[in-house]
Amino acid sequence: MWSRYALRSIVALVESGNQAMEVKRDVFEEYNARLDEADKETIFNHPGQRTYMQNDYGRLTISMPWLPRDYYGWVREPDLNDFDFR
Repeated sequence: MWSRYALRSIVALVESGNQAMEVKRDVFEEYNARLDEADKETIFNHPGQRTYMQNDYGRLTISMPWLPRDYYGWVREPDLNDFDFR
């Protein structure tokens, strides 16, 4: 899923004639807020748990707390409106 998303993003960048693309700040923050909420529902955030998957600030570093079937719809195609091109 991630490889295809990355490759399609790179193709879009090359085809646009730009040299760089960066996710928009509001999109980045909204995704991370959803990620943090979903992480709260994992066993790794159970009170008293400590795991190597938590950084020094207590944030989980697991790749994805969602089911693949749900996540797939979000990353099937990059939404080019989520990026700034330059």
